[in-house]
Amino acid sequence: METSKYLITILIISLMASILKCTNNIAGSEVTNEKALVYMPGGKSPAVAAKIAVVPVDYIPDNRNSDIYETETDGKGSYTIDGIPSGFYNIIAQKDSLSSYQDSVFLGSADDLRNDTLDYSGSLSARIVMQPNHDPRSAVIQVLGTTNYFSNVDNSGWFTLKNQPAGSYQLRIVTTEPQYTPTFENVVIRAGKSDTLQEPIHLIYTGIPVVSGLRAVYNPVSSVICLSWNPVNYHNFGRYLVYCGMTGFSEPLDIIASTENTVFYDTLSRLGIDTANTPLIGLRYQVAVETGSLVEGEKSNAEDVTVVFTRKAGILLAVDTLTFTPGSAFKLNIKTDSSLGEVSSYSYRLRGDEDFKEISGPETTIVIDAPADSVFNGLYCIVKVTNSEGINVFDTLILQSRMKWEQTALPFDDTEIGYYSQVFNGKLLVFTQSGAQNAVALWSSENGTDWQKKSDSLPYRQLTKPPLVFDDRIIVMERDSALASAVIWSSIDGLNWNSKQMDSLPNAGFSTDYEVWCTDGERIDIINYFPDCLKNNICKGVQNSWVSLDGKKWKGSSVKGSLFPDRLDTPNKNFIAFRMKGSLYIGGAWRTLYLTSPASAAYYFKVWNQVESDPLKLPFPVPRDQATVGTCNPVTVIFRGSLFMSAQINMESSTEISNNTSYLWKLMQDSSWVLCSDTYPAVNNSEMKSNYHSLVEFKNRLYSISRSGVWRTLR
Repeated sequence: METSKYLITILIISLMASILKCTNNIAGSEVTNEKALVYMPGGKSPAVAAKIAVVPVDYIPDNRNSDIYETETDGKGSYTIDGIPSGFYNIIAQKDSLSSYQDSVFLGSADDLRNDTLDYSGSLSARIVMQPNHDPRSAVIQVLGTTNYFSNVDNSGWFTLKNQPAGSYQLRIVTTEPQYTPTFENVVIRAGKSDTLQEPIHLIYTGIPVVSGLRAVYNPVSSVICLSWNPVNYHNFGRYLVYCGMTGFSEPLDIIASTENTVFYDTLSRLGIDTANTPLIGLRYQVAVETGSLVEGEKSNAEDVTVVFTRKAGILLAVDTLTFTPGSAFKLNIKTDSSLGEVSSYSYRLRGDEDFKEISGPETTIVIDAPADSVFNGLYCIVKVTNSEGINVFDTLILQSRMKWEQTALPFDDTEIGYYSQVFNGKLLVFTQSGAQNAVALWSSENGTDWQKKSDSLPYRQLTKPPLVFDDRIIVMERDSALASAVIWSSIDGLNWNSKQMDSLPNAGFSTDYEVWCTDGERIDIINYFPDCLKNNICKGVQNSWVSLDGKKWKGSSVKGSLFPDRLDTPNKNFIAFRMKGSLYIGGAWRTLYLTSPASAAYYFKVWNQVESDPLKLPFPVPRDQATVGTCNPVTVIFRGSLFMSAQINMESSTEISNNTSYLWKLMQDSSWVLCSDTYPAVNNSEMKSNYHSLVEFKNRLYSISRSGVWRTLR
């Protein structure tokens, strides 16, 4: 019972103290002759002639000091407070660059005042953020419970609290701009430190928000102007209103669109301008918020963009595309002509969400910080030139990345005519076909640089298909001389091999060796192509695909009608198959790939000529000046989860791709192809077959192995 009474008493006293602190002063009560000492740093020497300010804790500083009690220490560092109302006060002592701060001291009875010791004053810099178009210099920073207020906010919102005693404070920030309410922020000042508040202070605005971050970028390739801005957070948001007008005219801008998104595309066809007689035009955009009640707020800051209609006026870039190697410097050269007048600045940016970087002149070097084997798609470099009249002119350069290669080993043997590679048991294995001896040799490397010849002659005579790794074994298919059957060879080390006859392949009636095979680690697929079937239509019911779940037992499937949608020219050079991410890809004539997915877990393919089994075509890129392109000798590899393909180009003429040269492409997620190496280090030979070079991923590098030697991509 006594304990309960004690607790109740404590609660009552605490509540009364809180009430007293909130009301600050106690009516009819005064502080009488309370004394305290102030010491210099170290606490031994008295602080003589230190100025003392006794400030009510709820005091809001402004131009008046009527409620402030001020005094000064004597020769012994002592001061006296007398005749002020009892209540809670902050006590501030200052002497030159030294100061002290006692927070929320209750004065009202004897011995309430405490001694204090001076320390070095500190400072704090911070930035306030207001709505766009509103001047932050209109703000005043009030340090509550002190006599300090600051009107030193600059036009970017930065201010500094200088020479403040160490302690915790609450700031009250007010502005003369309408529709703002006072904003409060708690800060800490450290003795002798000059700190900066990491996060900006956003002033509380009760009006309709103003859009910020408006950007306008003109893409001369598509003749489209892309507008984007930062989203607003407003309880009664309705939509954004997009304004547009001509630069240099005093007429107000017109509303051209309304949207709920933060991106808008403006097309030049909307302008209806005679581009033949108009070299360039300046456009000005603004965006405003309209509420759900159809009340419009202030317009954003204006964003100007200059549209160049002809390449005769204001051309900035001499080319539309530029190749570069990630991590290496490339040169950007900006050109101007007399139509732009005097140029005041040059700048560029590599991505739409970046700010423009100003450069000292029309030429600069740029380095895109990325590994040298990175592949970029749709990377634009936007350049901006500003003339003396403040008009901005933009142009766009499409950047095309190119992988960089290094040679790690010389060619294995001049007599070798074919190369297949595979990674097995942590080593890179290369199978080489010798034309002179009709034998297959095996090379091995643990690092891609140092090589050892493990065998001059493996038990099989030739390879026409790449070795596969399946069920912890490396397997090879060999056809007999009559093409009537096949043998599957398997090995656990690459040196000792076992063979098994494969009886379910086509019989001798089909005298061509046009099958390909692939695996995803779960199953092995074999697909055959019979050109005679298409000529004579004699293939009804014939098996053209086989599958095995263990590499030993095989099952074939029959198809109806045509075997493939397109006729394959010289299929032994233009026919490929591989699995990636659960789907089977079949390449025919290399210019077109067909993507199929099994109808279920069954082993067979869908029938090509049925509507429900139409394959997805992935067109191969064709140079702009060629209606068709002859391509052959495809080689594929899965590198870092993406498909890379190498092929040899054969054409009469092309300004973009050299004749009779091997190139490397990457298949992107949107089914488009990106040329990622036009100096691909493979054998360039018009009679080269697909096994004259190979691609393989080894230790996170892409390797190319051919008569040119062993090459790998740089990181």
